[in-house]
Amino acid sequence: MNDWFEWKGIRSTTYGIHLISSPSVFFPEQRGEFVDVPGRSGSLYIPEGDDVYNDQELSLTCFLDDANDLNTLSKYLAGSGKLTFPSRQGGYYKATCTGTINLDVIVPGYPHRGCSISFRLSPLFYSYTNPIVTVTQSGTEVLNPGNVRSKPKITVICSGAVTISINDQEIGIIVPENSNLTDTSLIIDCESEECLELDEESFANRRVVMSDFPTLLPGNNLISWSGDGTVTRIEIDRRVRSR
Repeated sequence: MNDWFEWKGIRSTTYGIHLISSPSVFFPEQRGEFVDVPGRSGSLYIPEGDDVYNDQELSLTCFLDDANDLNTLSKYLAGSGKLTFPSRQGGYYKATCTGTINLDVIVPGYPHRGCSISFRLSPLFYSYTNPIVTVTQSGTEVLNPGNVRSKPKITVICSGAVTISINDQEIGIIVPENSNLTDTSLIIDCESEECLELDEESFANRRVVMSDFPTLLPGNNLISWSGDGTVTRIEIDRRVRSR
C-alpha cells in the first residue's frame, strides 16, 4: 500500500501514521521578478540566478493507529531530514517538519484519529541512485543525469600543486609558502562551500584558490587537470538533483 511517507529513513507506518493520499509531483517555482520596461509592452522576467527556486510548503493529511503516545510521535516528526513519498520514489526532498501537527482533522470514512503534518521542502529532488564517479584520466567526461546544476562533493587525491578544471571552472590546489607539504589531497564540498582535509573535520580552505565553487551542468561535464603536481584520482559524488 502507498499509505506511507518516509522521514529520516523511517517509514511513517512504523509509528502508526498512515498517509491518506500521496502528494502530487510538483515542480518548484523559479525565483525572480517581473520588471516593466519603459516603451515596451508587457513585463520582462528576470530570474534571480541559475536554478534558483522557492521552497515548497506541504501539509500531509494522515490518520493514526493510536493517538495516545504523542511524545513518541512528536519526537519522530521533529527537526530536519530527508522526506520521500510513494509518488516520487528513488530520491528525497530535504525538509523541515515545521512543528505544526494538528490532531483534530476529521477524515471522512476513517474511524481513526486524523491529523495534518506540515513540512517545508527544499525545491529540488535529490536522487538516491547515482554512485560516486572516479576519474583517473584528465579529459574525462562525467554525466550529470539531473535537469538542474548539481553541487558535488569532490575528493581530489593528489600531490603538489595542481589545477583542476570542471568545464571552464578552475580549482587551484596550492602548496602554502614555507610548507613542506607534498600530499595535497583534500575534499571540496560545493554544497556547504567548504574545503576540508580527508578527515572531513579540518579545514583546507587556505590551500584552494578559485573564483567560486564549481557545479555540474546537466549532461556531460569535462574534467581535466594540469600543473607541476600529480593527480592520482578524483572522486565525484555528483549529488544529482532535479526539478
